[in-house]
Amino acid sequence: MKKKYNIVAVVSARAGSKGVLNKNIKLLNGKPLILHSLKSLLNIKEIDKVVLSSDSEKILNIAKKLLIILIYLRFFKIMNFLSYFYKIINIL
Repeated sequence: MKKKYNIVAVVSARAGSKGVLNKNIKLLNGKPLILHSLKSLLNIKEIDKVVLSSDSEKILNIAKKLLIILIYLRFFKIMNFLSYFYKIINIL
C-alpha cells in the first residue's frame, strides 16, 4: 500500500536555555541529549525525514554524525525561547 503522506519530524534545538544552559549537549548515558532525541525519531518507521534546526554549531556537529538528517543553522532573528515554530518551519 502506498503512503498518502510524507511525514517530517522537525526538531528545534537552541543553544541557550532558560533552565539548564546547553542542555542539548549535556551528556546522558555518555551521549549528548540531542542525540537521544534524534535517534528516537529515526527509529519511528512512519517518519520519512528528520530535520534539525539550531542556532548552535556544536549541536549541528553532533547531529552530523547521524548522516541521515537534514540540518539547518537558524538565523539570529528567530532564535530565542519565544521563537514561534511556524517561523522556523518557514525558514526551512
